Amino acid sequence: MRISRKTYLVNEKSIHEYYDQKDKLIQVLTYLARQGKFVFRGYTKQDQLLPNIIRDKDLSKHERFFLNEFEKYGSHYFVASNSMDFLSYAQHYGLPTRLLDFTYNPFIALSFALFANKGPNYKESEDRDYYYLRFCDLSESITVKAFPVWRGVDFGEFESNSISDQCYHFINDAARYLSSSAIRLSHEYLQGLFQCDYQTKLSAEEYTEMLKSKISLGRLCFMDTNQSNQRIIMQQGLFMLPLSLNSDEHLRLIKKNTFSIKIHKSIRGELLEYLDTLGYNTFRLMPDLPNVCAAITQRVQDRV
Repeated sequence: MRISRKTYLVNEKSIHEYYDQKDKLIQVLTYLARQGKFVFRGYTKQDQLLPNIIRDKDLSKHERFFLNEFEKYGSHYFVASNSMDFLSYAQHYGLPTRLLDFTYNPFIALSFALFANKGPNYKESEDRDYYYLRFCDLSESITVKAFPVWRGVDFGEFESNSISDQCYHFINDAARYLSSSAIRLSHEYLQGLFQCDYQTKLSAEEYTEMLKSKISLGRLCFMDTNQSNQRIIMQQGLFMLPLSLNSDEHLRLIKKNTFSIKIHKSIRGELLEYLDTLGYNTFRLMPDLPNVCAAITQRVQDRV
C-alpha cells in the first residue's frame, strides 16, 4: 500500500504524519511537550476516535439511563462533588459516555496507543500496521472549567437533586449552546462559563467574544476537570466533550481541529522500552488490580 506522507508546520516545526524511527518520533513529541499548549490522544484503531457511546453501536439515546444507573449502583465506590467529577468517574471506569480521553503529556498518549500488539484481525488495513496520536492546540479550543448553573434541572416548578440528572442536562446544554447553530442563543450561557473560569484575565465581554469566535469556527470543546481520582492524576488527563454525537460530524470536527501522527508497528517494542524507563506504563497509568493483571497478560502475549 502506498502511503501519502503529509508534513505539518506546527510553530515553525516540520512534523511528519508517519514515523518509523524511534528517535525522530521522540524528538518531535519532546518538542510538542515543551510548547505547553497541546493535548494528546493515543489510540490503536481509527474507530477509537469515536466516543464509546457511539463506537460499536449508537447507544446515545440511552445516555441518561447509563448515568442514572451509574449513580444508583456505583455511588458508594467513589465521591463526586459535582457533575464533571461524576462524569469523569463514569468515563474512566468503563461506562459508555460521550467523552474522549486526552492528556497533556504526549508520552502518556503514546503509551496508551501502543498498549495492544497489532494483529491481522483489524478491519481497516492501516490499523494493521500503525498506531495513532492526535494532538490539538488547547489555546484554540473551548475549555470548560465547570458547568454553569443558571437554570437548574427543571421538572415543572421543581429541580432534581440527582447528580446524574444534573450531569445529563449540563452536558446537553454545553453541546447545544457551544454549537455554531445556536450561537445567537448562547450569550447568557457564555457569561456563565466566564463566571466558572477563575483563571481568565479577560473581561466578561472579551471572554464571551472569544468564545463566540471559537464557536463560529467550529472548535473542539474540552473539560478541564478536577484531579478527583488517581487515574486522572497519573494520566495528566482531561476530556474532550463532543458537541455532536453524529459520528460523521464528530469525525469531521476532530480531523479539522487536530493533527495526526501515525507510528509504524515495527518500532513498538523499542518505544515501549523507552516509555517504561520514564514510568509510562499501564502499571502506573491505570493503578488498580484489574489493569495490573491486564498489563501482565499483554506483556506475556507480546512474547509469544
